[in-house]
Order: sequence, then structure tokens, then C-alpha cells
Amino acid sequence: VDGIRARGNASVTLDARGSPSRGGNIIIDSTGDHGIRVEGTAEVTLSAQREITIAGGEDAGIRAEGTAAVELNAARCTIVGAEEALDVSGNAIVETRGCGELQLIGETP
Repeated sequence: VDGIRARGNASVTLDARGSPSRGGNIIIDSTGDHGIRVEGTAEVTLSAQREITIAGGEDAGIRAEGTAAVELNAARCTIVGAEEALDVSGNAIVETRGCGELQLIGETP
């Protein structure tokens, strides 16, 4: 089971931005396979005032296939995978330029 899974042309947006004193965090902690898995032309966008943490249980933190896209926007982004932090194939994109600080944790394939 993935924390967030989007297929086909699905679009998922989570926005936890608020005032600086009340801004939120996004935590996706999958005990199954991937923290986030996107396939086809699906898009996942996560935005948080402070921190985004994505953890995959048995595989990658983020798995992107086809022409799918994942975009992260936060002061700090941490992506953890048991196998690897990012697993990207085809023309898929994992966009992390919106992260002030980026930490990738996982085995190197």
C-alpha cells in the first residue's frame, strides 16, 4: 500500500501553508511500498510552510513512472526510502527546487 498513489491523469494537491506562526507540515509515512507513487500523466503537488516528510516502507520514498510529475514546496523536504529515496523512470519528473533544504535518505541502486 502506498501513502499516496495517483494513476492515469489524476491530480492530487495538498496545501498546508498558512500564516508563518501557524504554517503546517505534511508527513506521509507508508508502512507498505512507496510514500508516493505516480504513474501515467498523474500529478502530485505538496506545499507546506515548514516541512514535508515522505517515507516509503519497503521501496522508494517517491516512485514516478511514465510522464508523471511530483512537485514539492516547503522550507525543508526529507524523502526516505528503504530501497532508495527516489525511483524515477521514463520521462517522469520529481521537482524539488521548491524545497529550501533537501535531504534524500536511502540505499543507492
